[in-house]
Amino acid sequence: MDATNTGGRPGTAFGAGGLSFSSSSGGFSFTSQSCPAGSYDPDPDDDTLECQPWTDCAPGSYIATFGSPEHDHVCVPCTDGFTVETNQRSCAPWTLCGFHQLEASPATPTADRTCKPKDGFPVYNDLGGYYYSYSHRSGPLTVTPQGTHQLVDQYSSYEAQYTSIIRYTPEGELNVLAEGRQIADMAALGQDLVLVGWNLISDSTEFSEIGYVQRRTPTGNIPWQHPLATADKDHWSHARVAVFDDEIYVVSRIVELDCKYDASGGGVVCNDDPGSQIPRVALQVFNSQGQGGQEITLDEDTSITGILDMTVASDGQIYVALTRAVPAEPPESCENIDETSDYYEIYCLNAKQDETAVLEFSPAGDQQGEHVLGLPLAPVVKLMPTTEDTVYALARPRHEPKTRLLRLGASGQKVLDKELPDWVQTFTTISDGLFFVGPLTFGYADAAGTLTDVTEETGYKPFEAIDVAVGPEGTLMVAGGYGYLGFVRPWPDE
Repeated sequence: MDATNTGGRPGTAFGAGGLSFSSSSGGFSFTSQSCPAGSYDPDPDDDTLECQPWTDCAPGSYIATFGSPEHDHVCVPCTDGFTVETNQRSCAPWTLCGFHQLEASPATPTADRTCKPKDGFPVYNDLGGYYYSYSHRSGPLTVTPQGTHQLVDQYSSYEAQYTSIIRYTPEGELNVLAEGRQIADMAALGQDLVLVGWNLISDSTEFSEIGYVQRRTPTGNIPWQHPLATADKDHWSHARVAVFDDEIYVVSRIVELDCKYDASGGGVVCNDDPGSQIPRVALQVFNSQGQGGQEITLDEDTSITGILDMTVASDGQIYVALTRAVPAEPPESCENIDETSDYYEIYCLNAKQDETAVLEFSPAGDQQGEHVLGLPLAPVVKLMPTTEDTVYALARPRHEPKTRLLRLGASGQKVLDKELPDWVQTFTTISDGLFFVGPLTFGYADAAGTLTDVTEETGYKPFEAIDVAVGPEGTLMVAGGYGYLGFVRPWPDE
């Protein structure tokens, strides 16, 4: 590079920093010269401006430092991802295979990992998981000699309600046993299933939801089905079923409403008499032939908002996990609300929050005890009976990874109250203790909930653990999901 003096003085040379100047009438003008975009001078300190194109960062690497007129691209190999084109600013993360998949082709710096289904136990698609999940609506597992069953929701539906039954045989074949609506829960009765739910009746003059209990054989035959009530005003929103000594126990939340379908308005119109809208929790007991069913009111309280689970202990005591609305401190926003408004009365003056409790009843329906589990927004509660007249309760708030394991005894006794590791999402009882499942972690524990052996799977994409049960051949069956994709597989999955 040179510099020229137009006033007749000798010219002066500068280094390759690219600076030139000239004078006219004693003044100087400066012009900056450098390499154009996409190139650089490999030796900016010499006297010559030599521009070279930036190096292309090849597939399998990325640009760690972008080039400039003074220096080249800095390329770094991908170590935890891949690129397939040149000059990428970062490496794309490798795909992790799901727990239901195998690696079809390995991950390399220039290619993503590909996955293929494992043999048997194919995945199913569903909408909305267990009682607590926004991403799934898949229910807990029910095991018979024919296989592992699960309620799934193929459509958008009401809370605590499913639409289909699927079954995985011990060999891993997937069968769809029933498709419909308003299936709330199921339990095993020998080789058969017992279902509870409600039938929706809607025409020009009537709108009602009458609960039902139904026995279904492995081939899909229905030996009997009985309504849980005959009153058109009874509306079911939650129902749970358990089988103990070949007797069928159904616990339901029922609201009495006088509703009609308004054809002109295109909607349902119900009465607004507060006295007729008190929810009741009812118990009905049937024998294996469907006989019995006299309703026993366990609780009648406007605060009851839902039934999460129920089971029967080995001594015949009935345990029901439910949510109920209890008084709460009004939110700070109430300070700015008109105290004469309906909003203030409902959300400020009568502010409520959900409380979770497990109530204990005798077979005759007399309440024997109560265990308050806390005030989560929407908890997971799973009840499992033992052979020692007690019941395990796993409680996990939706928004707090603080899982608790309780062991409840008769007359309100609390035999155990233990905080579990954050990863625990569900559990089952096994012959010598307990088995816990989390997104990719599996743990054996003793009867006191103390972990004795933990296995953490690596190389898989974490899943939401929905349920676990002992399968028909003694294998542990794990239900999980990835968003709208659900699976049931044995563990260990070899």
